[in-house]
Amino acid sequence: MKSTLMAFTVKAALFLLFASLFMLFFVPFGTAEWYITVISAALMAVLIAVIKIICVVRDRRKGE
Repeated sequence: MKSTLMAFTVKAALFLLFASLFMLFFVPFGTAEWYITVISAALMAVLIAVIKIICVVRDRRKGE
């Protein structure tokens, strides 16, 4: 079950990351919306990295 939840979380985070990056083209630079969009994209990138690290650690533990 956790594997399915992690796969869904990665897919959702990827969608939000790409949507945030796409939205940066339409939001005026320097506005509050622009900063929130950048922060949102950064958080999605961090979330994806954390999930990938967790998956690698779990795979190593299962291999032992």
